[in-house]
Amino acid sequence: MGEDRLEDLMADRAPLYYRSPQKIAEMLRDGHFKSAFVETVARLPISEHFRNSHFGEILSGVFAQEVLGWRLLYSKLRLNTAENSNPHKMDLLFLDPDGSVPTLILGEVKSSMKSGVPAGHDVSCYPSLFDSLREYSELDLQYDLTAARDHLDDLPLDERRLARQALLPYSGSPIMYAGFVVVDTDTRSDSETSMLATRKSEKQFDIDLVCVENLAEVCAATYGLLKAMRDV
Repeated sequence: MGEDRLEDLMADRAPLYYRSPQKIAEMLRDGHFKSAFVETVARLPISEHFRNSHFGEILSGVFAQEVLGWRLLYSKLRLNTAENSNPHKMDLLFLDPDGSVPTLILGEVKSSMKSGVPAGHDVSCYPSLFDSLREYSELDLQYDLTAARDHLDDLPLDERRLARQALLPYSGSPIMYAGFVVVDTDTRSDSETSMLATRKSEKQFDIDLVCVENLAEVCAATYGLLKAMRDV
């Protein structure tokens, strides 16, 4: 990123995980610039606990789009009914438009703001990822697919058509799972990450370990930038 800082990028992207860009654009078209911004950042969590949890989900979404080339269909953070909350569904839903058949990918995220080693990720966020995917039911899947169908307006027209086709009942489109774990770079330990390759699951999924230098500080700085803008 050159001289750019990760918190600047995340401050740009984070609000879009809480509110649809289409809804923000509607306010702007009606001539309400300040209101569009204030109404969006008002959805951001106040609690440090929820900020930390949300940040891991948003960072994973940005990683999947920027590095893996997936298209974000929706984030469950848009379903929040209060600032300090987190709906109990799959964190992210993506569309992989490459290939002959578009693929839907459901992403579950776990994160830890710990610093130093040993961090104990192998008894906390790593196994928690497997637990969440094991408990994810067919009813949960149908709920998320329906929610995704209701959040397609922000995709480019060609990808919207692909996504809508993939989300139709009986479409036969492949559905895959993906796991993301976000940790501080200093806490990455081969002895702890090795358990990710040995833990068994009925659902097949790949795991991306996203490591960030000074993770807790970057998270705090991201929300700090947005808070400062809101306060002004």
